[in-house]
This record gives sequence, C-alpha cells and structure tokens, in this order.
Amino acid sequence: MKSKLSFFLLLTFTLFNCSSMKNSGLITPENIAQLFGNKWNLSQLMQNGSPVDISKGKPAFLEFSKDDSRMSGSLGCNNFTGAYKFEEGKLKFGPLASTKMMCPDMGVEDALSKALTETTDVKMKGEKLQLFKGSDLLASFSK
Repeated sequence: MKSKLSFFLLLTFTLFNCSSMKNSGLITPENIAQLFGNKWNLSQLMQNGSPVDISKGKPAFLEFSKDDSRMSGSLGCNNFTGAYKFEEGKLKFGPLASTKMMCPDMGVEDALSKALTETTDVKMKGEKLQLFKGSDLLASFSK
C-alpha cells in the first residue's frame, strides 16, 4: 500500500510539474516555431525598474528568422540585426549590430538595446513575448 501511495504521489507531482512547465511561458522546442513569421511589436520597456515612454519615435519591433537563426528589427530609430540560439532550454541573443543614425530622442533606443544585451530569460505566452534579466522584466512585445 505504501509503495502504491508513493507511486501515486510521484506521478501526481510529475504531471503537475509537466503541466506547469507547459503554462510557464518558457521557450521549448515545441513552441519555438511561434517566434517565426511574426513581427513582435514593443509594448512595454523597463529601465532600472521604471517604465520607459515608448510613444516617441518609430515603433520598435523584433523579427526572428528560422532559417539562419538571425533576428532583426527596429530599436525605435536605428535598425538592428543579430544572432540568436536556442540552447539548454533558453533562447540566447548574440551580439547586435545596428545602424548609427543620430535621432532626436535616443531614450527608447538606448534602453531597448541594453535590454536585448542583458536578457537572460525569454518567455512566450500566447501573443506576448517577454524578456527578463533574472526575474526582472526588461521588455514585452506583442504580435
């Protein structure tokens, strides 16, 4: 009886953890395809724990290419490109290259560039893509 109870508890714990991982928003081999073919528009940007006004300048966005593991987009003024890789259950961004136009307001540009560089975790839930540094939200994007 004790072994049946232990087995039941282990099975329940395993199923709960698998279910909660699916809903956690973590990028997995099964859902990474949702990144591709979409324009992810910046909807929220944080800097030092405070929101950044993203209403100025061109809309910032990200796009991911499946074929060559490249990402590109707009930082709100300048365009950028860079590499990404899915490794050890995490989406990691490589160094970014961007155009160097001088813009009237570089606030969004600088904050988003820093956020992309500092990202340690990426979560995707439905129509939302979020970038984190540890548990701190850096930026949110939506389709």
